[in-house]
Amino acid sequence: MKTVNYLTDTLGISRESAYRRMRSEKYFSFDEIAELSLKLDFSVDEIIRGNVEEQIFSELQISMLSSPEDNFRTMIKDYHKWIEEISQVKNSVIISVNSFDSIFVTQFEALSRFLYFRWMHRSHKTTINSSFSDIVFPPEMVEIQKKFMSRVSQINEITVILNRDVLLNLIREIQYYYNRKLISEQEVKLLQNDLTAYVNLFEKMMQKGMNEAGPTYYFYLSLLEIESNSICAKYNGKIVSQYWISAVKSAIITDQNICRMQQQWLESLKKYSVLITQSNEILQAVFLNKQREYIENITNDLLYI
Repeated sequence: MKTVNYLTDTLGISRESAYRRMRSEKYFSFDEIAELSLKLDFSVDEIIRGNVEEQIFSELQISMLSSPEDNFRTMIKDYHKWIEEISQVKNSVIISVNSFDSIFVTQFEALSRFLYFRWMHRSHKTTINSSFSDIVFPPEMVEIQKKFMSRVSQINEITVILNRDVLLNLIREIQYYYNRKLISEQEVKLLQNDLTAYVNLFEKMMQKGMNEAGPTYYFYLSLLEIESNSICAKYNGKIVSQYWISAVKSAIITDQNICRMQQQWLESLKKYSVLITQSNEILQAVFLNKQREYIENITNDLLYI
């Protein structure tokens, strides 16, 4: 595509105006720069700051809509759209460091509903005694989740670095609402079933190094505590980082300097981790059995303490 044609079509300007901008005879307006940054996926900050070191502005894409329901929908859709973009590129690579991995959880209905339930409570838009059964999970989310997993299957390689107690915080949160009688015995059973299926999925992928869908998986068990939940994706010759402010809400950073720093940090975590994909079966079994023990004791108050 010729640059002049692209500028005229995208910005709605004449060919002469496009040539004047290319010859630096006329400045691009801020609106024009913003439009081009959206179309071409570059950071306006990179253009403004140039090579100024230690003054890098992070592009944080955080939804701030009025209702928590709309916020949840938008955040899930944005995350899934990002995964879809990655999945369309050959040789795409994701490194994920999560206490509770967002890549996999969306395929489990009860767990997804719990994340939405927790989001509504923490947004203070429900009464303090709103129960799990009172919260209606947005119907369109189910369809989005199905499409999401088909996109994940097209990613070339996924590395996941896990905490040793990857499910413990989530179990404690379920216990909290159960102890407050906002989640019933039957609903706890549904969550237990999903959590068990979640661990079984991990076990299958650890043993085979892939699942039926196709991606190659590398699971590492961290010997140290992991301080943050994040993902680093490499595709189309660029790196994009995503940090989770909560289990649902995230911030996307496109600045390449910051993303390279994030990539280096994630890669360094492997030095303090043990590969448990198709290897270290004893350690793998200990890890998986520990998660299953947490699930079995989900109503045990000792875990909550």
